[in-house]
Amino acid sequence: MVRDLFPASGFQGQQPCELLIGLGAAREIDVARIRWPSGRWETFPNLSANRSYRIKETNSE
Repeated sequence: MVRDLFPASGFQGQQPCELLIGLGAAREIDVARIRWPSGRWETFPNLSANRSYRIKETNSE
């Protein structure tokens, strides 16, 4: 599954900077891979369902 998020601000409006992903009956995400605007990839394994995660790009390699 691929989801794109393009948060941006414009005249009298702003797009939310959150992504909602439905998992159906699944209890976890095996692995989430994020490609940041910098082009760097980051991997997050074993994310539980029915949770909120705040994920920010880090400067580390």
